[in-house]
Amino acid sequence: MELTRIKFRQIACFESLEWRPGVISRIRGSNGTGKTSTILAIKAGLRGGKTSELATLKRNGAEEAEVVLEIDNGSREIVRKWTKSGNINGTLKVGKDRYGQSEINQLIDPTGISPAEI
Repeated sequence: MELTRIKFRQIACFESLEWRPGVISRIRGSNGTGKTSTILAIKAGLRGGKTSELATLKRNGAEEAEVVLEIDNGSREIVRKWTKSGNINGTLKVGKDRYGQSEINQLIDPTGISPAEI
């Protein structure tokens, strides 16, 4: 699995942000410019999270926040949205088909093994 495009809308200090990471990408900047928020938003895109955690990532005053993670040059896409009221929606898009969190989990951890259960 390779992240080929990352897109944020209404995340932390970013009204919108889109980039195509390389094989190795570096995130750098001064304090308060969104480095940690960027990593947390990617994590939220993959795993979701608690409503309280996601609420801190949503840009102040925004009604809805969104993270889009394009995988393998667009063959698959994870779209995660959450609203001011706490509604969370995560979808894996493969062509015209849509799947939920269990399929996202299988994509990002195909073994399905939790280290805590071993």
